[in-house]
Amino acid sequence: MILTKKSISLLLILCTTSLYSCKTKSKIVKEKRDSEEVIISVSELYAHSCGSCHDLPSPMAHDSTEWKGILKDMQKRAHLNNKNIADIYSYLMEEQKKGNQ
Repeated sequence: MILTKKSISLLLILCTTSLYSCKTKSKIVKEKRDSEEVIISVSELYAHSCGSCHDLPSPMAHDSTEWKGILKDMQKRAHLNNKNIADIYSYLMEEQKKGNQ
């Protein structure tokens, strides 16, 4: 069985998403992939955008101020718009609240 780059990416998204999406009612967002619009959850957007070039950081890895700076720094490299960044930030803060309970 030969895995293409696209199928490997999808597999990684599914695996990493399951780590952070348990009991998460993630908001749904639209994203453009290969010239077609795809509807995905914010946890999938986070996994795809923030885990495709490096290990996916835990939402608990940084505080809210650090996350704002990190997301701002990574926005252009990850090809994310302002709404994507706001959605990911909200997702990370929700996950942090769950982790602190």
